Amino acid sequence: MTADANRESAVGESKRKKVALRSIGALSLDEHVDDLRARVASEFRRRGDSRHRLEAVTDEGEVFEVDIGWRDNVEQEIVRRTLPDVCRRRGVKRYLIALEAWASFAKGVRPSEDPDRTEWMHVVGTERGGERRSFRAEIKRRPGEDAALGDWVSEDIGGWMFELLDADADEQPRAGHAVPVLDDEAVQSLVDADPDCRDQIRICMELDAKIKEELQRLYRPGENWAVFSALCAIIVELLPRGFWAGLKQNAQVLRDRPDIFPITPSVKPMDKADVMPCINKHWRRYRDPIAEILEGQPDEAVFNAVVNIAMHGGATLMGGPVLADYLESLLKEEEAAA
Repeated sequence: MTADANRESAVGESKRKKVALRSIGALSLDEHVDDLRARVASEFRRRGDSRHRLEAVTDEGEVFEVDIGWRDNVEQEIVRRTLPDVCRRRGVKRYLIALEAWASFAKGVRPSEDPDRTEWMHVVGTERGGERRSFRAEIKRRPGEDAALGDWVSEDIGGWMFELLDADADEQPRAGHAVPVLDDEAVQSLVDADPDCRDQIRICMELDAKIKEELQRLYRPGENWAVFSALCAIIVELLPRGFWAGLKQNAQVLRDRPDIFPITPSVKPMDKADVMPCINKHWRRYRDPIAEILEGQPDEAVFNAVVNIAMHGGATLMGGPVLADYLESLLKEEEAAA
């Protein structure tokens, strides 16, 4: 399959997912919970597990989905700390969470330390105003077989999963308070409304494609951090030309849009002791060829193309919220040096 065909396939899949999610927005809380329980059960029948995710409905009827898996307690805390702000800034009125967790009936013993622990799949739903629903089903594992899901039972529990909308109603922002992101449809609408921006968008997209092609040619396994550092070096060079606000806005996008930029790393983190040696050894091998591609191009198109690639690549390495903190730290360093 060609690159263009791959892109068309990905765009088509994205559109189908958006259509499926939009249909959820018209459901009641009970209907939404029943629908998600059915989908989770179907996933277990097909492959023996289910994705950890949050599905949210906003005041304006937007529906978005966020992967909320984590590898350790640090990543779990980042997920728990990030989601309330996402819900407030995007005007979420209802959300559902599906995730699995261990349980132990032994007093004083953590589930992770109990050899007789059980595994449960949970589906919980909360609406602004206090309506809550919670169900669980036991995950049954047998040697040599895919895990199976037992029957759903209603439960009465509390905890962080129900507390993402706990801000006062008066403090809930209107939908649209979050920084907008331009997907393919939004870009086309922008071009239709303002033909003068057509050339700038075209240049930005061409630079995006050329940079990615060059990175693919240069890339060697294990050098992801060097690639990211090279892109950041170019971003820092552009900041004094008037892009301070642009970088700050993109940092907020990383926090507001976990449906686009994952909250936690989507690749296995590199050992911290190996990160700086990798960057120091390889970053310039990526930076210099990219700088040649960008030579003589409009600053705004260069900034947008490089930042877009850095955001997507960096989010896979460290997660959106941590990447946002890092980009803002670059701003502080440059402001202090100015």
